Amino acid sequence: MGVFFLFFIVYALAFGFISQAIWSQKGGSPGAGFALGFFLGFLGLIYVAVAQPSQTTLQTAPPMPRAPAPSAPTAPAVPPPLGAPPANTGAARPPVSPPPGPGVVRECPFCKEEIRRDASVCPHCRRESPAWDYRDGRWWTDSGDGEKWLDEPSRRWRDADEEPDESAGRAAPWPQPMPVVDATLKFLYSAGPYRLGYSAKGATTSFNIWDENFAVVSRFPFTAAGWEDAFHAFEAMGEMPHVYRS
Repeated sequence: MGVFFLFFIVYALAFGFISQAIWSQKGGSPGAGFALGFFLGFLGLIYVAVAQPSQTTLQTAPPMPRAPAPSAPTAPAVPPPLGAPPANTGAARPPVSPPPGPGVVRECPFCKEEIRRDASVCPHCRRESPAWDYRDGRWWTDSGDGEKWLDEPSRRWRDADEEPDESAGRAAPWPQPMPVVDATLKFLYSAGPYRLGYSAKGATTSFNIWDENFAVVSRFPFTAAGWEDAFHAFEAMGEMPHVYRS
C-alpha cells in the first residue's frame, strides 16, 4: 500500500510540473497548470497541450518603465571667475544657462582647476570659495560691486538689470538635445572654418567635425555621450559655435 501511494505521488507531481511549464509558456497561471496535471494526470497534460488560457487567466506583466527623455548635453567651458553667490531676487526669465550638474563648471580661484559651479569646496585643492547661485535659468554671483549674471553665449557677466543684445546675433550656447537623423549629411553648427554635424552612411552614423575643405577632422559615436563630446571638442577650437546657416 505504501509503495503504491508513493508511486502515485511521484506520478502526480511529475505530471503537475510538466503541465505547469506548458501552461505558463502559454501565458496561463502556473498554479492552474500544476493543478490540472496533478489531479488529472495524463488527461490534464493533454488538455494544457491543446487548450489556450482564457483572457481572464492570462498573466499580466507590469508595464515597462519609460526611459527618461534625454537631457541637453552641457558644455564644460569655464567662464570668468567672480566672487560670492548673490541674493535670490528678480523676476523669472527664460532659461539661458545649463542647470547644475556634471560638466557645468567654473574655475577654482586658487588652483585654477575646474569645479562645479554650485560647489563651494574644490575637489582638487580642497579650498573653499563661494558657490554660484542658479535661479531663473541663469547663473548669478556678486563681484563686490553688485549682482551679476552670466550671459553664456557671449561669456560675459552682465548687471542684474541688463539684458543680452539680441540684435548682435546669438551664438549657440551649448548643444540642443541629441539630433534625430533626417538626412545623410547635415551640418548643425559652424565656428570659423569648422562645421559640426552628422553623417549617415548605410548602417554607420557618426558625429563629425569638418574643416574648410570638408575633410573630417574628428569623428564621434552617434550617442548622447558622443554628441556631448563632439560639441565640447568643437567649442575647444577657439570660437563660439553658431547655428549653421548654409
